[in-house]
Amino acid sequence: MAGPLQRDPWNDVGGLAFETARIAAWHLDFSTNIFTCSDQCLSLFGLKRHSFDGSWSSIERCVHAADLDGLRKSLHAERNGRTRNEAEFRVLSEKGELRWLLSRATNGGSTCHGVLMDVTSRKSSDEAVAILASIVTHSEDAIFTTTLAGTVTGWNHGAQQLFGYAPEQIIGQPVMRLLPPKQSGEQISALEAITRGETIRPYDTRRMHRDGEAIHVSLSMSPILNGRGQVIGSSTIARDITVRRQQTEALRQNEARLRLALRSARAGAWDLDIRKGELHWSQEMFLLYGVDPVHGVPGRAERDAMIDPAHRERVDIEYQQALKAGGSFSLEFPIHRKDGSMIWTSVVGDITKDETGHATSARGIDQDITERKTWETRQNMLLRELSHRVKNMLAVIQSMTRQTLRSHRDPDRFLSVFEGRIQSLAASHSLLTDADWRGASITDILRSQLAGMTDNLSERFRLRGPNVLLSADSATQFGLVLHELGTNALKYGALSRPKGRVYLCWAIRNGTLKILWRERGGPEIPEAPDYEGFGSALILSTAANVTRRFSPKGLSCRFEITL
Repeated sequence: MAGPLQRDPWNDVGGLAFETARIAAWHLDFSTNIFTCSDQCLSLFGLKRHSFDGSWSSIERCVHAADLDGLRKSLHAERNGRTRNEAEFRVLSEKGELRWLLSRATNGGSTCHGVLMDVTSRKSSDEAVAILASIVTHSEDAIFTTTLAGTVTGWNHGAQQLFGYAPEQIIGQPVMRLLPPKQSGEQISALEAITRGETIRPYDTRRMHRDGEAIHVSLSMSPILNGRGQVIGSSTIARDITVRRQQTEALRQNEARLRLALRSARAGAWDLDIRKGELHWSQEMFLLYGVDPVHGVPGRAERDAMIDPAHRERVDIEYQQALKAGGSFSLEFPIHRKDGSMIWTSVVGDITKDETGHATSARGIDQDITERKTWETRQNMLLRELSHRVKNMLAVIQSMTRQTLRSHRDPDRFLSVFEGRIQSLAASHSLLTDADWRGASITDILRSQLAGMTDNLSERFRLRGPNVLLSADSATQFGLVLHELGTNALKYGALSRPKGRVYLCWAIRNGTLKILWRERGGPEIPEAPDYEGFGSALILSTAANVTRRFSPKGLSCRFEITL
């Protein structure tokens, strides 16, 4: 193996000078390929003095292959004349560390000498600046810079897109151009904060487009520092939030409509995390269950206790079945609220399961269905009542038919009498239907039964008594009695004569309605009839304490109805 290259004594003297100056200096002899340098220079190449053989080839082996050709060209340029050259290249140490070096050399023809500087930090900074510049340039956000006085100094493409100004139209102009007239104080306060070195976190505000339209933006600002750490300007990032505001407003309106719909339907929304056991209620749920929102959503035990005891077990079984099945479910049950009131609630919801089939969450709506349940109860009661009344009515019609047939064998006569009695029933039923079968007032019954018997009810009838409400059964029977009395008066009594009158009085005594029917001005009745028809039988079977008196002046009939 060849020994190390012999060094010229003058080179040793030069090396001593390099070391004394503590600079990364070097000297290259092109004819001998000997490279003389200081220890600082060797350290930049990642070499040690004791292992360096002094050859230029050893130096080249440290240079990055991609940069070696450029370094050689810079050293050998203008071989016939002295020239100064610079070259930046990378070196890779044995430990794998990459370093950027700057060579400044003077070429003297047969030799070349110069100094090396480590520019790794600068190159990294340059790369960072280049990356940052690329980000700013291509960012869709509006990024611009200003002086502390508010003059625009930088303007990226995003800013041009957002505000409509090209760089040449806005750079050098006051940033106040971008502010609505009443918001200038906002920018002044922001620049004062920037001057103090403060950063302004993103906030929503407005800025003006070049065409005069206001833009909703999210704005953040940060100070720009010089090399001495002094604040020299401001960097602003603006992001268009118009779409976000529209979406937020649409969401707000949808939520408002949902709340209105829930209030109108007397309903509330809920969301349950089954794994965590966390239940969230809308405000309407607190109203529905009569719970103060200050105390939060009541726990499971408290909610279960509100369910009517008669329905509690059923509700639990149905809910467990819903959890097992997943998907949509519905429950109906009554609850007792803290104020003592009871309501019926309908729960409609959806259950979500994970990939293992376990229920993880549920959400739905509770609605107050008390009115519906009350109506269903009332409807069932009315149907039962209707069934009862239809049976009773059929029995009455059957009896009327038989009695009428016995009294009137002539078909035409039978039809006339029977139709009158059916119409009497119909009139009473119309009154009861209009009142939802709660009953009918005695004055309404009188008018409905008697008005068709005369052209002038107030002239032919004298009515006196309180307006009493009769039950449905009593109203039906009383209507038939009035019809029979009125029909008889029209055919044989006071109403058969132009000047005949009927005096009808009633009063209430100890829960009993006492009625007096008295006819005057009709034909004389010499004696009581020896035959009692269906009308008489109906009166005697319907009313209590019936007394009839046939006098020459006319019929008088007293009877009572229990209220």
